[in-house]
Amino acid sequence: MGGEKSIEEKIAALEKEQLSIKKYLKENIKSNEELIEIIKTFCNDIKESETVNTDVAKLLS
Repeated sequence: MGGEKSIEEKIAALEKEQLSIKKYLKENIKSNEELIEIIKTFCNDIKESETVNTDVAKLLS
């Protein structure tokens, strides 16, 4: 049974995998937060554009 890993090796491998998962999740959370800010800015730009369009329409009428 020389090919089997010890408990310590299995734990170490699981801890390494856990760190990789934490890093991946942290990067994705940051990416999601950046996307949320982009969407908020985009929505604000649309609202401002609608306001400008409404103002122009009022001026032209």
